[in-house]
Amino acid sequence: MALPLQGQSNNLNSDRHFFTIQVPVDPINGDDAQALANNPSATGPKRPLMPHSTSNTPIHGFLQQIPYSFKTVTAAINWIKTFGIHQQPWPYPNSNRKIRKAVIHCLPGLYGPALYPGEIDPRSGLPWNNETFPLVLPNNVSIQGTSSLDTIFDARKEAGYRTGIITAHNGQTANEEYDRDFIDGITLRGAASDPEHLPPSGAAIYISSTSEENLLVVTNCFLVENEVGIAIGAGTPEEPSPISPRIFNNTFAENGIGIWSGYLVGGSIFTHKGIATPLLLNNVFDTKNGASAFEGISIDSLAVQLTTGSNPWHIFEAWDGPKGGTTPSWGRANYLTGGYGFWPATTILGSQQVPPVPNATLGTAIDIQPYTNAGSSQPHGILFIRDLLDAGIPATSYSPNDFRLSPWISMSQSQPTRRNVLVNTGYNGGSPTGPLQWANGQTMPALGLSTGVAQGSNQPDVEFAEFHGWDFDCEGFGNPRIFDPSVPGHTAWLPGANGSLIDMGADEMGQLIMAGYIPFTRIFSRLVPNAASISDHTRIFFVQEPATNPVVLYDRPVYTGFLGSSYPNASPPLNNNWYSQAQANPNTFPAGTNYTGGVNDSTVRYRLTHPQSGDPIVPLGGFMRNLLCDFSPHLILDAHPEWANWFDGEFNFYKPNQKLGVYGSSSWFDSPDEPKDLSSNPKYVSPDNWNLYYNPYATTGTNDRPNSAILFGHLNPPGTWDPVANGGFPFGSFLWPGAPVLPFTTPPFFNAGLYETDAWGLGDQQNVQGTSYRVSDHAPDTNWDGFRYNCEVQFSANSQWSNLQTFLVSNQGSEQAANQASGNRKKAFFKKLSSTKIPLESLDSVVKKSLDARKKK
Repeated sequence: MALPLQGQSNNLNSDRHFFTIQVPVDPINGDDAQALANNPSATGPKRPLMPHSTSNTPIHGFLQQIPYSFKTVTAAINWIKTFGIHQQPWPYPNSNRKIRKAVIHCLPGLYGPALYPGEIDPRSGLPWNNETFPLVLPNNVSIQGTSSLDTIFDARKEAGYRTGIITAHNGQTANEEYDRDFIDGITLRGAASDPEHLPPSGAAIYISSTSEENLLVVTNCFLVENEVGIAIGAGTPEEPSPISPRIFNNTFAENGIGIWSGYLVGGSIFTHKGIATPLLLNNVFDTKNGASAFEGISIDSLAVQLTTGSNPWHIFEAWDGPKGGTTPSWGRANYLTGGYGFWPATTILGSQQVPPVPNATLGTAIDIQPYTNAGSSQPHGILFIRDLLDAGIPATSYSPNDFRLSPWISMSQSQPTRRNVLVNTGYNGGSPTGPLQWANGQTMPALGLSTGVAQGSNQPDVEFAEFHGWDFDCEGFGNPRIFDPSVPGHTAWLPGANGSLIDMGADEMGQLIMAGYIPFTRIFSRLVPNAASISDHTRIFFVQEPATNPVVLYDRPVYTGFLGSSYPNASPPLNNNWYSQAQANPNTFPAGTNYTGGVNDSTVRYRLTHPQSGDPIVPLGGFMRNLLCDFSPHLILDAHPEWANWFDGEFNFYKPNQKLGVYGSSSWFDSPDEPKDLSSNPKYVSPDNWNLYYNPYATTGTNDRPNSAILFGHLNPPGTWDPVANGGFPFGSFLWPGAPVLPFTTPPFFNAGLYETDAWGLGDQQNVQGTSYRVSDHAPDTNWDGFRYNCEVQFSANSQWSNLQTFLVSNQGSEQAANQASGNRKKAFFKKLSSTKIPLESLDSVVKKSLDARKKK
């Protein structure tokens, strides 16, 4: 969590020296050509970090978020490299401001090559963005996924491609170190090699160095179905490089080798050994359908020094078969002798332990072989959500990449028998920056770009926001990385011997788990267009501990409204069929693109101009926007311009006076609902989104917009808000403050506030007047219109816990059923709205309230 705002100053030129630029990539609605043409450039009149034109708008501060979404990461990297920040900070002319780092924010979707233009993945119904792999990640550039559940980097080996996915090779330019650069919150799958594409092809992530250090951070990711999950190639045996990537909080499953460490350059004249000194912590390696958890990794890179206990060394990793004692066994790790495929065998470099680590320390790692049945003919047991759904709901195909932790687990595909062995057994060193020592001499790194220190602290060169692997887990927003999943009123989970409340793997199990999505998405639907193989995915499962004897009732989540629209009266008619929009936009304006010309044609758009050129007002043409019900490239605490409209007294799906376009969230806007100050400025107070600018010191009593600065480095879905505004992070609500909430349930006439689980831990029952009555929770019909639901568990009238669960419903139904479902929800929402005791606040007051709450912390 970022520290509160500090200090006061109106001279922003002298306040801040170094910045991180935020670059969005949208694999569905992005456009590389348009982004390249319209985004600021290194030499043009529009540049990053430029001041906003204040002669016509009262926005102050410097542009820090890029307005136009790229479609591919490749194009975003190429744009970033034009600034040269991979070699040295890029200076804004005649100022102290410099870009030192860039974060690429990847929105949900499928990143991978397309066999032909517009190819649709039959497993998800989503289009491929035609990404080019491997991505060559420059120094000082990071990749932040929205979540590992639905931000999928797929090299598509099943389609015949043979490649790696991401290469971070130190030595491209002088002094490359990837210091604090990270890859966070994505799924990487399908990397493969062949005789024409030898290693490092086949590695999802290849980290190497020939001269300088390489300190890349990989956190909160799923690495699945690759020949190698992460490959580390470091220098030569004669001249090893000080390469120490940080690999924390990840789940490796079904890879040939989870992590490979050795030497790939120079052929067979050298012995392949694990020369690097990586740092591993809280990872899970499932080798049921693979060969080895890791190869070439020494105990020095695993063992962490503790301050208590008779043995000061402990391994916080989980894999199949680790054993300690006088004759320790590595289990299914460091045991291959003939290599794997085209990946050569590699061995452990001699001991680098300081001081020596006893062999018995191997036995402190968690053995998950009893649950994965790796190395045997027995089927995979229940360890992850996907295992639970596969075993508990036969003949289905639910979320093959859902490697979130199942609350209860089993050694077979029978009913779960015990609590998950991975929960509360990781280690966080006491704090994200605590003193932690590995046996290889390395210490706890800072897993991100910032310490969270604000301006006014005599450290003007640090980032304001935090970007690190300890804030949110594989679900992204709303699910804290360090969390005790105990449910109030129910049996508490016991923390591990280390006293930590962090889980192993990419997931941190929280209070609310909703499951059953279409593979590689968080979407509920059926009969998906151009994806006939997708079965019915409209059953929504609440996953908790089995509690049938005696029956235990769990709190059903609440939701705030639902975002999505149809526009039957618009002229020309607007088609909001979500899959049509996602697969190929059928609308004719503008022709052939996924974008509209704005909220309406009469709305004036302003283009940022160079402050020395007279600030001319230039109308903008078409620009990039995302579906109202879907994600858009805004960071947490970054207000979307139109969302407040959905939660005021005029909650409508179609506003004739506004003529909303089919896309509802833009990075640049001139909203008709923005307040006006006609006495001093005939134009709207904010014709552009002030949240794109670094301006934490808005002056009260003027037309200045509210304080704006990046406080969290993660995207927020539509209809959510910073949790500090309601209860305090991490236990505050992400639902929109002041808006009414309703229990999420179908149908609405049963006891909607509670649910019970069956013997598998699947909450597919509702309690009716003390009697168990089996009623499936089904995603509502939407007539293909996309509707996004944001759900949280509410434990009392005044307290909500975060762990937001967000999902999209795009479901075919009859027009009558869709209208009835929509009407019922609107009536219930309006009834709740009219009876709410919380006054609805303006967008400005919510922003101010949230920032004031931070200042008091």
